[in-house]
Amino acid sequence: MHIRSLLAAGLAATLGLTAPAFAQTEDSATATETAPTPDMAGSRYVLDHIFFFSDGFAPELAYTEQHGFNAWPFPNTHTGQGTTGRYIYFDNVYVEYLWVDDADAAEANIPRARSDFNARNTWRNDPSVSPFGIGLRDRREGEPRAFETSTYTAEWMNGGFDLFPAESAGDITEPWVFFLPDAITGNPRDNFSGRGLTRLDHPNGARVVTAVTLVLPHGQDPSRTLRTLEADGLITIEHGDEHRMEIELDHGAQGETADMRDRGMPVIFRW
Repeated sequence: MHIRSLLAAGLAATLGLTAPAFAQTEDSATATETAPTPDMAGSRYVLDHIFFFSDGFAPELAYTEQHGFNAWPFPNTHTGQGTTGRYIYFDNVYVEYLWVDDADAAEANIPRARSDFNARNTWRNDPSVSPFGIGLRDRREGEPRAFETSTYTAEWMNGGFDLFPAESAGDITEPWVFFLPDAITGNPRDNFSGRGLTRLDHPNGARVVTAVTLVLPHGQDPSRTLRTLEADGLITIEHGDEHRMEIELDHGAQGETADMRDRGMPVIFRW
């Protein structure tokens, strides 16, 4: 939940959309005109970002960096939500390492988010709990969807926008799926400039997220929300021994794999 328009509005504790967003931490420069970055999308829905509930201060990030991924150097705190995140950006999607830093705030936030982030953070001890969140954009924003959504706002959004959790948000055995307003989002490669762009140049050469596979435990039927995303072509759903997410970059062209499960992150990167 690193919403790019906020930093552009001068809120350094949240996130930004364009070059001015990074002025206080990264040198800005005029962006070079290039072709738009391809979305990670199905026929209607676009993947904006993925998060997983990490340990405090995201120690898993160091291991990810050892595999040649650049991490954004600054955390962002979600006031009123009880969480803080750190980030890895790709050209079209970002991955957020999210941890609960204020359990009381997270508990008070349950009615607004329609989900219990404290309970979701217990996934290490309860294998039925999904550690993931999936942030989406809608190419046909405003048109009816196959599942319901609610409206969610918190202090960190500063009154500038709302998020829209899916009807399955309260089910902690599935990812917390939510929509972001299209007007405040976009692909990092198209939005960043100056030194911010260098964070997209990963030493391992990975660039663009091209597929996402969500693995559910054996016997768990996906909700209407997840079935809709799979039917749209946005994600693939499989079953296995645990909750897991597999993120393919550049169609796996290099034949490389980083299995992060040994370091407490239920994610496999393939590029």
